[in-house]
Amino acid sequence: LFVLHPVQWEAVSNVSGRSILLCAVFFLSSFICYAKFSEKKKSFLWYGASLDFFILALLSKETALTLPFLLFSFEIYRSANEEKKSYGKIARNLLPFGIVVLCYFWLRKGLAIGLVELWNTPKELFLGVATFLRGMLSYLRILFVPYDLHYGRAIKYFDSILDPQLLMSVGVFVLILVLLLKQKKLIGQRTLFLLSWCFLTVLPLMQIVPLKVQWGYAALGEHLLYLPSVGLFALIILGFNKIFHYFHQKKIADKSVTRLAGITFYVLFFLITSQQNMLVAQEMSVFRQALTYQPQAVRVRNAYALELVKQRKFVEAEEQLRILLIFEPGNLAARMNLGKTLCEQGRFEEGLEQYRLIPPIGPFKALAEYNIESAVKQLQRSLKK
Repeated sequence: LFVLHPVQWEAVSNVSGRSILLCAVFFLSSFICYAKFSEKKKSFLWYGASLDFFILALLSKETALTLPFLLFSFEIYRSANEEKKSYGKIARNLLPFGIVVLCYFWLRKGLAIGLVELWNTPKELFLGVATFLRGMLSYLRILFVPYDLHYGRAIKYFDSILDPQLLMSVGVFVLILVLLLKQKKLIGQRTLFLLSWCFLTVLPLMQIVPLKVQWGYAALGEHLLYLPSVGLFALIILGFNKIFHYFHQKKIADKSVTRLAGITFYVLFFLITSQQNMLVAQEMSVFRQALTYQPQAVRVRNAYALELVKQRKFVEAEEQLRILLIFEPGNLAARMNLGKTLCEQGRFEEGLEQYRLIPPIGPFKALAEYNIESAVKQLQRSLKK
């Protein structure tokens, strides 16, 4: 299910998703090696391998920071049946992972990497987390009904606490939490561990630190679900196994019927995944599909316009850049590209007008001055002719 499900198409097929794949490979390898170490108490070779893979996962993507917390959850799950839990031993086992995390932060600080934007007020933080909860409902829907897959998925941040969708999203997850707490004794340790996997691996996505794909929109790409989907799919399989077992016991459905239903879903998911993978082979089709679902996606539209410029389709590129600037008038990169596109069409005066709208300070100052000088020279040559 993890391999075939269409939700994985973006992480697997998109070149920009390679860091997610590398992180997932090293993350899972580290977890498996640690589990092996836990089984074989004196096999420190497994422990060393786990620590090495954790370092590689961190170097691939910072979301691997959740692994030590997941290992702690695993230790609690593994020792659930023991009369006395050795928290001291668990702490000793996880201490080297904590040291690696501290070294990682020290290295990032030394290299001046990772200065993050924070929310200005508690209200903004709440609206950000609530937006994430709304996004999680979309993710859950995609897992069961993957019908609108597209590149660069995003969701608009809530701007009011009284938004009906916000109230619904928060209400749904509060209800789920209440049900889990009430049924805690009936929930097996394996299920609790898988729930902790889901929670911990989505923790970096919870908008506690803003993950903005553009102004006013939170990132919600399918690739972000790659690691959390391991736990989610395991929970889904456990759930369906219990449902099918109940059906067989009560003779509601024969085993052949439930097997056929399972095979049908696998085949359907395989076909949808194959269709998305074929689409990725044509980059322009990926952009067009994404803009059909989300016309306000400025990053996708800018990438689409640049690809049109490469193909020397300047009129189409101009159209895309003008639409982009309607959604985000302050996008200086898009305005610079629009000026260049107009000049390529011989419309130098219009191009100069766009360049002059760029402020004479900031990262685009030098490039704007160079482009203005170049456009003026081209305009003078054209007038002499």
